[in-house]
Amino acid sequence: MTPRTTIAAALVLFSCGGTGAPAHDTHAIPSATASSTAPQRAKRAPSAEIAKYFSADRRTMVAYVDVAGFLGTQLGGRMIGNVGMFTPDLATTDCVLMASHAVRELVFATYAEGSLGAIRYDAQSFDAKPCFSGALVPVAPGVALFGTLAPRAQREGGSLPASVALGDGEWLRVSFDDKPVRGTASLDVSDALFALHAEADMPEQGARDLVQQFEDSRAKVPAMMKEASSDERDAITKVLRFTTFRRDGGHVTFAIDLHEPGADQARDVGTMAALAIAGVRKYLLRSKEAEALNTVPAIARSIAASWERETLSSNLKAPIVKKKLQSFPPIPPIVPRGTKYQSSEKEWATWSTIKFEIDQPQYYQYEVRAAKDGESAEVIARGDLNGDGKTSSFVIAIKVKKDKDRTLEISQIVQTDPDE
Repeated sequence: MTPRTTIAAALVLFSCGGTGAPAHDTHAIPSATASSTAPQRAKRAPSAEIAKYFSADRRTMVAYVDVAGFLGTQLGGRMIGNVGMFTPDLATTDCVLMASHAVRELVFATYAEGSLGAIRYDAQSFDAKPCFSGALVPVAPGVALFGTLAPRAQREGGSLPASVALGDGEWLRVSFDDKPVRGTASLDVSDALFALHAEADMPEQGARDLVQQFEDSRAKVPAMMKEASSDERDAITKVLRFTTFRRDGGHVTFAIDLHEPGADQARDVGTMAALAIAGVRKYLLRSKEAEALNTVPAIARSIAASWERETLSSNLKAPIVKKKLQSFPPIPPIVPRGTKYQSSEKEWATWSTIKFEIDQPQYYQYEVRAAKDGESAEVIARGDLNGDGKTSSFVIAIKVKKDKDRTLEISQIVQTDPDE
């Protein structure tokens, strides 16, 4: 992200800031009437040709895009006209331009084990294989799959949530259920309106944390404003004027309603994209990190409880057996790269002495590594949330005190590269 885009993101975040403490937070500058008041036509759902490849099992997010409809708007047309700014070479630009005239709709979903996308296109005017041979897997005339699950995707019977069906004027809808966050988002675009709406339910503390992130951005605004041009400040001010952010308990709603021509929308969309990147991604990252921050201390507590359960030998004449801290193997054996791993009960059998196991999909690898003398150990979580091969770590150290009762001393958790 460029410095100026970062400025835009921070300023939009600032506009939505709040106190964070009350049970109900509202941060809104009066906006024009939302597009939801327009007459509604029948919902447009994904076609059977692509819906049949998606299952509901362990799905965390699904997005549906009416590509042809969106590109028919002024904003969509201008974005395609500038595609060369975002593609690495002329050949890729040509492919994207050709695809833009042929692609009709797109579905993208994430699962615990990976991602799957599908596009439906006009096979007579566009041959996907030469352009995107490494990314797309043609499965039927005018249908291609992409994503980590594409090579082995099977027809699943078309299980897609009704919440992704598009209403009048909508070109994109997203439905996500990645515990502890559940919600929807939509994009409504016309030649006079850009409306981005989202709402989510999450634990109340998570919602408070989200508000706090906006407050943190507020403190950085004065310094960042010095680097923004007058045109950028004008554009940001307009976005802020039509931005609404509310929290009621654990329910969060966000909306941007820009009533302006397509040319102006194209100028301002970069600001809103920065908001999505800087705000939502950061919160979801923190939600995933919470797994390690909660699990590592839980393992340490299980070790401490097991240590307390150990008793003297039943033969009172026998010498006391000196207790030692134990190692437990990493689960999974390899650190997950940007996906969740579903472990089995059998894998956790080796951890049975401390009565600990995880029965939900996990983003992190967990291990207990004890010293040879059994006098100390480390509880370790390793993760690779962005899948770049560089791992984060969350570590708690445990030591046996040299006192008479040989009690355990448990340290605070130490984080290394937590955002990796």
